[in-house]
Amino acid sequence: MNEIQNLIALLKNNFNGQMWYGNNFTHVLSNITPDTAFTRPFTNAHNIAELLAHLLAWRTFAIQQLKGNTGFTIEIDSEQDWPVYNQSNAAVWQQLTEALQHSQSELETLLSNANNELLQQTVPGTEFNFYILLHGVLHHDVYHLAQIALVKKQLHVQA
Repeated sequence: MNEIQNLIALLKNNFNGQMWYGNNFTHVLSNITPDTAFTRPFTNAHNIAELLAHLLAWRTFAIQQLKGNTGFTIEIDSEQDWPVYNQSNAAVWQQLTEALQHSQSELETLLSNANNELLQQTVPGTEFNFYILLHGVLHHDVYHLAQIALVKKQLHVQA
């Protein structure tokens, strides 16, 4: 199996397969209602919707770079990086969960059409290559997925 295939397998497992660390996206996001998604576990903490939107921002960055959209950037700690959601909104929650599914499909498709040489190419406007970016997306996903699981648990939502 080559490195691109490894990345696709990791993305798939992280989304709805077996991961060594525990539960995947599908499991963690199950049973989260819009009210739960927009509830802060404590003052100044991110809610689940904000964590998912932040995670999606960086998946979108990777997708845009893979598509060659070198002008797409995200300013760290901006509203684009960390959207704020203060009110429960079923339509926004549905958009976020659908965007996650879409980003998953798009990443898998883009990578399935790529070759290993891509991984050594520098991401335009950065000092790192696509290998680092794509592994970073996986690490970032796992980190924030764990936060979502903790918030869900703090809000006493059953798995």
